[in-house]
Amino acid sequence: MKTIYVKPWNGCNLRCDFCYNAQMENSTKMTDVGLERTLNYIRELLRNPNNYPLLVHLHGGEPMLYREDWLLDFCKTVRSFGCILTCTTNLTYTLTDGKKEILSLMTPRFGKPFFQTSYDVGTTRFKLESERRQFFDNLNTLQ
Repeated sequence: MKTIYVKPWNGCNLRCDFCYNAQMENSTKMTDVGLERTLNYIRELLRNPNNYPLLVHLHGGEPMLYREDWLLDFCKTVRSFGCILTCTTNLTYTLTDGKKEILSLMTPRFGKPFFQTSYDVGTTRFKLESERRQFFDNLNTLQ
């Protein structure tokens, strides 16, 4: 299966000890032009039936901290193309109605929208107790 990793923003609200993404200190966001080019690239790939199914994976940094309006439109468009849509997220942000809707658009697996996250013991990931609590509150809300 072909996979496209889309990084709308390489910044993050955490500073995990194990993170590979050194760019987070100088985070950049995709421009509207870059985002439109990404959708056009996906459309182009899908002209070839050998590219089905195509997996589109939102990645970062923390992609859910990008503009909700764009993420929502992007996810709806990608799903309308028939793509499999997934996301890696740290779940340590305010879970707005917009973010809930975005996560609900992830392709279901085992009957629920599929997105990836991880929990790491100690302070490897969560430096503050409030980050750990936010993670578990959001995880419980989304179950």
